[in-house]
Amino acid sequence: MALYFAELDSNNVVIRVMTAPEDIVSSPNDPAGETWCSNNIPNDPDIPLVDGVYPGVAWKQTYKNAFDAVTRWNYAGIEGTYDPVNDAFIQGQLYASWTLDDKFQWAPPVVHPTVDDQGHSLPRDRFYEDNLLIDWNENLLKWIGQRVVDGVTITKEWNPDSSTWSIKE
Repeated sequence: MALYFAELDSNNVVIRVMTAPEDIVSSPNDPAGETWCSNNIPNDPDIPLVDGVYPGVAWKQTYKNAFDAVTRWNYAGIEGTYDPVNDAFIQGQLYASWTLDDKFQWAPPVVHPTVDDQGHSLPRDRFYEDNLLIDWNENLLKWIGQRVVDGVTITKEWNPDSSTWSIKE
């Protein structure tokens, strides 16, 4: 099984994620893995130089199934960041209104709907043809759903107080 390491720039932004052999560390987050990456993984020629210098300055181990403090909460994503104070990887913020939760994931100010407009529990298998397409509307600070019925797009908005959908006027 391969290990994963994120290369960071001087601002702790993830610039790439690479695999490394499993035998280079003896425990999770062993600094020996970071040293191995620095000494054995060459600079990526496709990453642009910054003021004539390669931007990668550090490596941190990351985990595909991250979920707690040992696994740094989240899998490192390109252009995400590493928070050295909390030893956590954080994905890019999707919307200005969303805030970081205690697991270092972005949370909307209104909880995601739990049912669609037909009463089906969410999340629902995305392969259903009649799925309600749900997206966050940052201007309205609401969840908006759309469904096509007989060729007409019906737009609805989520009411978290009543856990229901209503047609958007």
